[in-house]
Amino acid sequence: MKALLYWAGVFVAVGLIATGVTVAVLGYADTAGPDGAVRGYFAALTDADAPTALAYGMVPDGSHTLLTDEVLREQQRIAPLQDATITGVRRHGDTATVAVRYVLAFPDLALPISAEIQVHKSSGEWRLDRVAIPVRLRASEGSQRQSVLGSALPTGTVLLFPGALPISLDTRYLQLDPSVDNVAFDSPPLINVNLAVTAAGRAAFTRATLAAVRTCVTGPRDPACPLPDERYVPGSVRGSVDGGLRATIVSLVPGEAVGSMDLTGRATVDGSYLRLNFHNRQVAGHGRVDISVHAVAYAVAPVQVRWASS
Repeated sequence: MKALLYWAGVFVAVGLIATGVTVAVLGYADTAGPDGAVRGYFAALTDADAPTALAYGMVPDGSHTLLTDEVLREQQRIAPLQDATITGVRRHGDTATVAVRYVLAFPDLALPISAEIQVHKSSGEWRLDRVAIPVRLRASEGSQRQSVLGSALPTGTVLLFPGALPISLDTRYLQLDPSVDNVAFDSPPLINVNLAVTAAGRAAFTRATLAAVRTCVTGPRDPACPLPDERYVPGSVRGSVDGGLRATIVSLVPGEAVGSMDLTGRATVDGSYLRLNFHNRQVAGHGRVDISVHAVAYAVAPVQVRWASS
């Protein structure tokens, strides 16, 4: 009986050892070879583990200030890096090109990215030729509302891991443009940071503009209020707005560092008005008129509407 227990223990121990060896071999296989190195690198990015990601290859020249766990977590917060998949390997001796595909899951867009990553063999291990991408960020619209971990955008060349740009905005009415606001292995050295108005920004601006139109036709006469065309006397359209705004287009005003929104649309007013006839004399009228609306506002709450010339 003791002999049987002894040999049973031996078999269990051997089984555990074999299992451990198998797990170790499989774990090594996951990161062995040119494809394994790339797979391990992207796993580190997904885990927001900057030191491990950097250990998979060479770090190019440039500022290392953004190659941190904190920045990686911010990139993952803005757009999680998901579904990294090796799609091909071309090997030439001790060098290889590994094709990889992954997705950046922005809130309103799952952006697919394809990249070819160069790797090489060094001291028996495969390593990435570079584990970070040197870029320079240039912001135009809304630059005053952008920051990286609470600081202004860097002005020189910095190194970044692939993923979303780690840029935060101080207003929920603006967002990064997913199609361009990311860094990848084939990114150009200069990345223009583009912003877009969010759905919340469009909704808030539209509501505020409609309220301002209603004030125009019911409140104190304001010559700055929108008109159907230039033949109508400023401030003379009085009545009620029939329905809401139509054909509205909301965009970001180009070139403004403060981040301003621009809205164009139309509104129908049922009421009275004064209009110049062909002799430039004021003629009173009554009925439904279609007003051309053009407004601007800073992309912050509460939205303060200002009338703009069409």
